[in-house]
Amino acid sequence: MKTCRLFFLSLILFLAGIPCWSQNISGVVNHYAAVKTLNGETITVDKTDNFLEGDKVLLIQMKGAEITTGNTQNFGTITNYGNAGNFEFLTIEKVSGNKITTTNAPCKKYNVSGAVQLVRVPVFENAVVAQSVICPAWNGATGGVIVIETSGVLTLKSAINASGKGFRGGSPVSGYFVCGDGEYASGDLGKKGEAIAVVSSQYDGGRAALANGGGGSNRGNPGAGGGGNYGAGGHGGNEWSGCGESNIYGKGGNALSIASGKIFMGGGGGGGFQDNNNPVSPGANGGGIIMIKASSIEGNGNAIRTNGANVSVLADYEGCGGGGGGGAAYFWVENYVGSLKIEVNGGNGGNVKNTLEQNECHGPGGGGGGGYVWFSQSETPSNVNVFSSGGKPGMVLNSGPCLNTSNDATKGANGTTLYDLLLPGSSEPSVDLGDDFNIQEGDKVELKANYSYSSYLWSNGDKNSSTIVDQPGKYWLEVPIGCENTDRDTVEVFMGAFIRDTVSKKTEVVFTENNVPVSIKERDVELQNTIVVNQPEFDIEVWDQSMVDGDSISLNLNGNWILQEYVVVKTKLKIHIKIDPNFSNNYLILYAHNLGEFSPNTAAVQVLIGDQKYKLQLSSDLSKSGALNFSYEPQR
Repeated sequence: MKTCRLFFLSLILFLAGIPCWSQNISGVVNHYAAVKTLNGETITVDKTDNFLEGDKVLLIQMKGAEITTGNTQNFGTITNYGNAGNFEFLTIEKVSGNKITTTNAPCKKYNVSGAVQLVRVPVFENAVVAQSVICPAWNGATGGVIVIETSGVLTLKSAINASGKGFRGGSPVSGYFVCGDGEYASGDLGKKGEAIAVVSSQYDGGRAALANGGGGSNRGNPGAGGGGNYGAGGHGGNEWSGCGESNIYGKGGNALSIASGKIFMGGGGGGGFQDNNNPVSPGANGGGIIMIKASSIEGNGNAIRTNGANVSVLADYEGCGGGGGGGAAYFWVENYVGSLKIEVNGGNGGNVKNTLEQNECHGPGGGGGGGYVWFSQSETPSNVNVFSSGGKPGMVLNSGPCLNTSNDATKGANGTTLYDLLLPGSSEPSVDLGDDFNIQEGDKVELKANYSYSSYLWSNGDKNSSTIVDQPGKYWLEVPIGCENTDRDTVEVFMGAFIRDTVSKKTEVVFTENNVPVSIKERDVELQNTIVVNQPEFDIEVWDQSMVDGDSISLNLNGNWILQEYVVVKTKLKIHIKIDPNFSNNYLILYAHNLGEFSPNTAAVQVLIGDQKYKLQLSSDLSKSGALNFSYEPQR
């Protein structure tokens, strides 16, 4: 009977579309510890509750960027990201007291003064989000992060939500009123939003941004700036209208530069300023971090959210707080089933409604900048919708000249979606530029990396994933791989080797008496290369070495079709060749069925004869066909 019950339970789960042995999850699924010291494989933390041998953990540094300081307009500009945002996954080997030993030392560098935390990663076979999965809000040492891994399917019946759990919004400050207060950094003004940089209390207030944290409100009651992430935060509204047109406001948090191997929470919005003892709004929190590794996600129309928070307090005759910056969401997922929403929007800035003097205007808060989503795929999955808008600015709600305006407060800049995300700790493949090859005078050939690396450096100084060459010589590409190592590959380009006279015939005869084709399907045949071969059998490889644009080709050897209507791609197609040893001329003709997206129709051909490799290019259009002659000269 037990077997029968198990069978029927499995059948019910199968019919319901839920994988067998799924575990329901909800609430907080991770555990967190603040890192005190790092020494090789040994990590000292503030507590080891719920960390066990064999657990997978995320090591991540939340802060540590360097900024420009001093009471100047450039305060808060990021000068060096340092170790801020570094993260990787490790496995626990042993737990003893407050020390955790991992099976390997961390690959990247970390500085515990930059708020490093250890997050336990639950690993499931299959998991069902039965009720919302959340995380504790970032408290300055831990939290703000959701990480889930499944070897199978992650099924969403509810949301995964880290909205408003990121860097904290700046608190409001009370003080005296002054028109035209332009201070950028001071400890007694509306506090700046929390960010990836740390600043002393002497400079933690005032209207300049703090890295991606929004600037605070000053004594004239302007609005504070929104927090930033990929998108910059919007700036706050102008100070009290009785001060005239001063254009003084809290600046929006700076946009962050996103790099492989780093991840950032949304910056907090700046805090308001109070001088009338009326309600004043703090800055809103930024969005947290979400990381998911799974074979498949079944969305079922649900959402994964890490939006910046909206300012919820309505200010009255005071300066308003800024919205929180959107968070970040990373996905190492192979398949997406059903519809799924992913949200990394910036939060809305604070509103103001004056009850004392309704014809006067104060400064609403700026909107938070949008966050970013990063997929392991090369494009957004078709059934996934990403939302990364910047937050709206706050509004003036009292009657008067500013009614339903933002008093020049601005929305946050939009976020973005990124692709080809690598899994930290996995080894990127070695860079491979392929074999040495030949070009003809006037040719321009694209050299391209075989993988999407975090950065590129070519011998000619280019820093893109590809470079164009038109001269012979040696060209190298250097890329970062593994644990802060680099790899380099070199390819040599030759000019004119193995190429003989070009022949062009214009007759209706298919072949001349010495086996030279002059037309094929009423198109002229143009000899483009000649290779001397000393054996009748060998292999060739055919592929598209530049841009894949839908070229469709057929290949004809000595009057016989050896490949028909083949769409050329990046992957090399190997073909075994048998020439006729009775002829000294054996023509391989490339016949174009179309011109693809870019004319002419081209294909790279590599001839493999023993240990020798000859790489060249054939091109054809709709009026002529390029040909390669295998000139047979047997060894004597």
